[in-house]
Amino acid sequence: MSDYGKQVRRIALLCALSWALVGAEAVAAGDDGWRLFTEVESFSYSNAAPIYQIAHDLKGDPVARGDVAYTHDHIEIGAEYRNVSLSFVERYDYYLEFSPDAAELIYLYNNDLPHESDAHYDLYLAANQLRAKGVKLGYRFTLTEAFNVKLALSYFRANELTDGYLRGYLDTPDASPTGELELDYAYTEDHLLDRAPENVSGDGFSTDIYLYWRPHPQWELSLALEDAFNRIYWDRATATVARASSDTIGYDEDGALDVSPALSGNEGYRDHVQELPLRAFLWSEYRLNDGMSLGAGWRRYDESDLGLVGAAYRFNERLKLEGRYYFNAEALNLNLQVYDLYLGVTMDRLQWKQAKTLGLSLWWRYRFGGV
Repeated sequence: MSDYGKQVRRIALLCALSWALVGAEAVAAGDDGWRLFTEVESFSYSNAAPIYQIAHDLKGDPVARGDVAYTHDHIEIGAEYRNVSLSFVERYDYYLEFSPDAAELIYLYNNDLPHESDAHYDLYLAANQLRAKGVKLGYRFTLTEAFNVKLALSYFRANELTDGYLRGYLDTPDASPTGELELDYAYTEDHLLDRAPENVSGDGFSTDIYLYWRPHPQWELSLALEDAFNRIYWDRATATVARASSDTIGYDEDGALDVSPALSGNEGYRDHVQELPLRAFLWSEYRLNDGMSLGAGWRRYDESDLGLVGAAYRFNERLKLEGRYYFNAEALNLNLQVYDLYLGVTMDRLQWKQAKTLGLSLWWRYRFGGV
């Protein structure tokens, strides 16, 4: 294990010991202030093709001229005592950034369709993928009655990695294609050159920041900055650095593009540091009366932005119905809160296989001591 991995494990151990001390004090004081909670959340978005088609190598209908696709899924189960929380987390993240030409060429290749003759393709594809499990320790600072800040530190043990890029260009004259391709990425499974997978794991940490402010009795603002600062350290991760030139690019017997596996480069190992993109969510809500409220917000994943507006109606303390609309994704989000159970669904199409925006949320809270 690297020194980085040992350091984050020491941090996790200190967090666990701190929680044990807090828990012992809480048990001695009684159950007043205890909460159990569960969060299940999944949100996926693409501006090039439906999520289902992205997951199946773009096989299907023609793709749009988009440049991003991502998903974030997590399950969190934990407990909270007053201002301190501890939870167990499992997460999956996949962020793809690409040029529209790269998406078009991949679509044509995987659907056995001919490319345009005498075309020029600017190619760029960057992937950042992680699957991990870990623990999360949080503390809420109540600065005033109207303003509080929650800080959370997570320790992760990761077992799936894709982090790197493919870039270059390709020209397709009738006689013979010409171009240059450069590949540099670390991975646990090679999706490009079919290198045999090996057992690789990483250790890392992530920090989250949550802000809540009520500037007026009827107006509240919340901001979540997740993965605000993070690093995942991989020891001897499998990696490939390679280059293809016109000498290794040609047409096969069916006239389709073929890149020879005899690339100049190497398949080796390296200590790799992975950094996850920032995820941010801002929401502002104004309560018109005891039941009705209006809101507006903004969701960001790295450099991809989605704006939304919404309205909610609270029937009583036990029942709330809310609708939000992502206007640049043309997606509708419906949320239902019943007692301490919260359910949410987001879609831009009724047929989920055609949806470019898909979301599912389930939150549950159980309170001890009536607090």
